[in-house]
Amino acid sequence: MNSTAPFNPGRSLWLLGSLMVLSSAAFAVGLSDAPIERAEIYFLDAARAMVERGDWLVPFYRGEPFYDKPPLTYWLLALSFDVFGASLFAGRLMAALLALATLRATYHFATLVTPAEDGRSAEDSRSAAFFATAILGTSYAFVSFARLTMSDMLLTLLTLLAGSVYLRSETESRPRLLVGVGALLGLGFLAKGPIAWIYFGALLLAFVLVERRLPKIFNPAGLLGTILATGVGFSWFFLVYLREGIEPLKWFFLRENLQRFAAPTYDAAEPLWFYLPIYAVEGLPWSVLAIPALLYTFRAEAPKVLRILLGWSVLMLAPLSLSRGKLDYYLLPILPPLGIVIGAYLALGRPRMGTLRILAVVAGVLLVGAAFFPMLPAPFSPSLPLVMFMRGFLGLGALACFLSTVRPTARALVALCATMVLGAALFLFGAIVPAYRSAQPTEAFLDDIARERVFTPNLEIAVCEDTLRLQRDILFTLRIPVVEQCELWAVVSSSRKFLIIATSAQETSLRTAEHVRHIATRDHLPADVTRLGTLLEGAKVSPVALLANFTTTDPVARWKENREWKRWLDTPEGQKAQAEYEEEQRHREEKRSPPRK
Repeated sequence: MNSTAPFNPGRSLWLLGSLMVLSSAAFAVGLSDAPIERAEIYFLDAARAMVERGDWLVPFYRGEPFYDKPPLTYWLLALSFDVFGASLFAGRLMAALLALATLRATYHFATLVTPAEDGRSAEDSRSAAFFATAILGTSYAFVSFARLTMSDMLLTLLTLLAGSVYLRSETESRPRLLVGVGALLGLGFLAKGPIAWIYFGALLLAFVLVERRLPKIFNPAGLLGTILATGVGFSWFFLVYLREGIEPLKWFFLRENLQRFAAPTYDAAEPLWFYLPIYAVEGLPWSVLAIPALLYTFRAEAPKVLRILLGWSVLMLAPLSLSRGKLDYYLLPILPPLGIVIGAYLALGRPRMGTLRILAVVAGVLLVGAAFFPMLPAPFSPSLPLVMFMRGFLGLGALACFLSTVRPTARALVALCATMVLGAALFLFGAIVPAYRSAQPTEAFLDDIARERVFTPNLEIAVCEDTLRLQRDILFTLRIPVVEQCELWAVVSSSRKFLIIATSAQETSLRTAEHVRHIATRDHLPADVTRLGTLLEGAKVSPVALLANFTTTDPVARWKENREWKRWLDTPEGQKAQAEYEEEQRHREEKRSPPRK
């Protein structure tokens, strides 16, 4: 039985437009409120340095040349900073725009590989394209990284475009398009390095395995495309070589690529099958359809190009799995072709009722879990009415998913799941994350540090356990690299002027030193509260302090120091520390005093 009702063109375009509007809102809302995550700080600081230094050739991170990544992502971010100012919103806006462009490219690519032929109607082609776009745009991983300013979304877009243009050159016998493929591959190399070419090689190999012939790339247009890919890809490296010599190139190609692949230089070595459970989780709720979609691609009525896309996805996964350094977001470029395969299965494969019921049940269970998920303690969570409204929204969505199991259709399920995922994202990024961020003492500490630097311009900052992850904000906002140092007593005793970010236990110990000045102690939630295990165990509020090993001429700070010191001495921790200090002083005095006869 065909469980996929046909679309009419007007409905298809309306659904696509609605998906893009909702995705735009989910990707853009609260961009400046979320904490700096993952590897964002490398790109944010390097791009900001490009604008402020006026040097768009050599990226600088923490004030030092930084050759870990090629410059294309830095250039895009620097352009955004140059127009809008250096802010988290301006940096992440580029990521959101790249994600939206990837969705639009996915829709176009899906219509290309599922054309209206072989008994398929134009509505079938549009429905497959809409399903593919919705599946990609509402996958957990894609929604998450559409808001993070890193190079992986740019690589995903360029990989998808290069694959789309190449397959179009094959299906339409238009070798001139290979010139465009070469330009895209050159940009891909400037975005992430050799992996862009490895991914395209995986597509060529998949094409050979499925079509059982060589690709039509050995022609003048293919040669010109190869020259263009090489010229564009190596242009920046050549200019860097002319200015800085061979060392930056050795760093990038040997350390950042060869060692990352061959040795666990950066990340703990993971097993060969690492990415399978990662996709099962990060591809939710659609990953439950991966196996049925895989089986569909080998059916006689399935478009042959789907087998190419499936092979492309598997072959892209091969170098990632063989690499010793593995990270979950390396999967991003694989999601668009997999989304197209699953979307085509839903639109053209006549999925069974049982398969659609499994999708509905999985989506419903996930929504129930989200509705009853523990909230952060006040004041780190939104207001109670908003929380109740959000729980009600998720609960109604779960009920709708369970009710849809009576007579499920692919169209209704995709629309329902996409609406619920993007709606939940709007609640998360528009209400929960801003409440968490505003209650954290990050901005207050940044103000304290900025004021201290007015009176002590040459100060440094040290931290051992950065549970607030304050050093990222300090670097991006105040341009001060933080020193990671766990010998805090050595820092306190140093002749250099340090601010120290200290946990409660560290503060209790360090404040016994005579020359340590207390600036502020504030409650916070540790940054790992976003982990599932931490949330289920219960988020615990704890204090974090800012101390100094130098005096200041700031009258406000001196008045505050006396007030806070007296207040701290009245606490149990202060009294205990004071008693320990007096006992230590007594022992020292006894050692200095001569024994009585």
